[in-house]
Amino acid sequence: MAVKALKVQLVPPLPDAGAQILGHAGPLAGVRALLSARDVEVLCALIRSGCRAVTCLKPGSKADRSDYDLVLISDTGASPDDAIRLAHQALAPTGRIVLGVAAHKALALTRRLRLNGFRTIRTTALPGLAVVQADGPGRAA
Repeated sequence: MAVKALKVQLVPPLPDAGAQILGHAGPLAGVRALLSARDVEVLCALIRSGCRAVTCLKPGSKADRSDYDLVLISDTGASPDDAIRLAHQALAPTGRIVLGVAAHKALALTRRLRLNGFRTIRTTALPGLAVVQADGPGRAA
């Protein structure tokens, strides 16, 4: 009886949701960013990428100002309504929002963003996750 050898291929672990979302946030040099999650890795990556300022906000909290260039929500369990409300409160007129959501919720979120005046909505499918990006309601097309 012949013995067959098994080939084992090690697959590197997938990066966490925050790191995946950050890869789709666009240019970050000089950006004032609001991060709605307590993710130290993403916070450090934003700073290393050249962000002028980064504020971490506990999910469900209210933004203290309304001049952020980027609202990044890497908490895939965040409510779409809370995310949209936060973006309306925090974004400068030329700002953008980048969210990570469970893949099956992406279509409903894009519809909700469009109904709330967000423009140029883009969705990128990743394994088990969708990254939704949109220009804020005050941004010219």
